[in-house]
Amino acid sequence: MRVAEQEKEMFRELAGSVLGSGWVFRLAHMAGVAVRTAQRWASGSSTVPLPVLEDLRRQRELLAQTRAADRVWEIVRDAEAAGVSPHVVAALLKDIAITIRPDGDNKDSIPNS
Repeated sequence: MRVAEQEKEMFRELAGSVLGSGWVFRLAHMAGVAVRTAQRWASGSSTVPLPVLEDLRRQRELLAQTRAADRVWEIVRDAEAAGVSPHVVAALLKDIAITIRPDGDNKDSIPNS
């Protein structure tokens, strides 16, 4: 079943706004489906299940309410303004991301000291 172009674009915008770059792979993981399934949703060749859309919409609302992205960027800008190298900031963010991964595979995490 082919999805209307407007619906496909609305979905792609929603998913991208919540999950950022690489959103197809992140969505597959979040929704617990194969990457190929998420790719079909992204291409419009399959309909996105309503619970997946509702979850994405709810996550977008929570991001807006908490201003999470704005707050993270503020921290990044503050660190860089203080002279912390962008490479160091990126390394820190990567280590934090590994630590909070929801799949439980935190084998690469850096322990807190």
